[in-house]
Amino acid sequence: MATRTMEGNPRVTRLAVLALIAASCLLPDVLSAQSPFLVKDIIPETGSSAPLDLTAVGRRVYFAPANDGSGQYRNLWVSDGTEAGTFRLQWINQDPLTGEGATNLFEAAGILFFRAYDNANSLDLWKSDPGTGVTAPVQDISDDSFAGQFTTPLCEFRNYLFFAADDGSAGIEPWISNGTYASMIEDIRPTPNVGSAPWGGVGYSGFLYFTAQTTEHGAELWVSDLTAPTTNEVEDIWPGPTGSNPHYHTVAAGYLFFMASTEDEGRELWAKGTTGSPFLVRDINPGNADSHPYGLTAVGDTLFFIADDGTSGRELWKSDGTEEGTQRVRDIRTGPSGSVLEPGNMPPRTWAGTRDLFFFVADEGLNGEEVWVSDGTEAGTRLVKDIFTGTGGTFAPAEFVPIADTLYFRAEDTGGVGVWQTDGTPAGTVELTAGVTGLNWVGQMVEVSGELYFVATQDSTGQELWRLPLAFFADGFESGDTDAW
Repeated sequence: MATRTMEGNPRVTRLAVLALIAASCLLPDVLSAQSPFLVKDIIPETGSSAPLDLTAVGRRVYFAPANDGSGQYRNLWVSDGTEAGTFRLQWINQDPLTGEGATNLFEAAGILFFRAYDNANSLDLWKSDPGTGVTAPVQDISDDSFAGQFTTPLCEFRNYLFFAADDGSAGIEPWISNGTYASMIEDIRPTPNVGSAPWGGVGYSGFLYFTAQTTEHGAELWVSDLTAPTTNEVEDIWPGPTGSNPHYHTVAAGYLFFMASTEDEGRELWAKGTTGSPFLVRDINPGNADSHPYGLTAVGDTLFFIADDGTSGRELWKSDGTEEGTQRVRDIRTGPSGSVLEPGNMPPRTWAGTRDLFFFVADEGLNGEEVWVSDGTEAGTRLVKDIFTGTGGTFAPAEFVPIADTLYFRAEDTGGVGVWQTDGTPAGTVELTAGVTGLNWVGQMVEVSGELYFVATQDSTGQELWRLPLAFFADGFESGDTDAW
């Protein structure tokens, strides 16, 4: 008997189309209905493993528990989101001087890099490569007589990890690694044991830009093509040995933006185009006073940031790289106090951009510190929702994780601290952990292949790793499992 296909059966085709339409209409509700769950109770019952440094590599999350039951601090663990797939990947010996195990976890080119002690070389660069299954030191950067204690990942560029390290003779200088070997880009400050101490780092117009320090010019903006001959200071922005100390390197609107300081203008917003020298975008706080721009974030063709113009306090600003296009978006809290705290007083990750919106934490003086959203216009800059009614709770919203058009974050309401999501509207701002019994704290959060992992404390299980599935069909229909219909 002939087999009838969907193409040959209009009724089946119509039903399938209607089912797809119905599913698409229900999709937001289905996504919101996903329930968070404990991945693994590493320290059973009320004990806590207290996972640290959650870092996504591919479809897995790596972390270093403060306590995994072995008596060792910060061993390296990995999880695929299942209890069976969550295990100690590597025993990491503690540094006898600092007590550190695996620290500074960082993903670059699909490889986990971190700093760890290996009995011979002290705190050196390690890797865990999911492709080869190898977890080991990358290279003995320093000689046997020196402990390379300053290995610090900075950014990824051209499938290399860009990091700072001390080889025991040059001081802290810029290095790169592809996971097979590591090499110094250049000894920028060729004074024995006094390095250039590089920091920051971002790829722009095909080159790596970062900040490094020399005796003659202080800390200034540098550029590199990853070889010594192409590694040069861009410009001595503050002439002489003081240095302009560029921070917050961010690419937006076709420019490389950063904060820099000069004697005449103070700490202000600077930029560099694909050609030409760096330039002051705008002296936001006139004279030598500091506007101290921070929170630099690209959303579409706009740079959002927080700055103080000297009269309105710290408020939300935006820039397109021109002086006239650099404007305060809204004076949220009228008067000189400002609506946003100084960066040193903010909890971790209190601003982020989705595809079209910028989210940040502000206090207009009525509702306490809450999540605000902006589309770059004064009218479109508003309080998302008064989550903790009144003047606010103990913990400000933090741990912002943007995924597509949705922001996930930690927030406190009268019921405690939980995981929330928002699309920028009051109706679209909901707690995702409200149904979890005994959950009373949420820590670090990270996206792993489109899903959310976080650290949470529950009365019955202590502080452990949790997962929040976000995918409608996690397997993309590959399994043929249609039970979700």
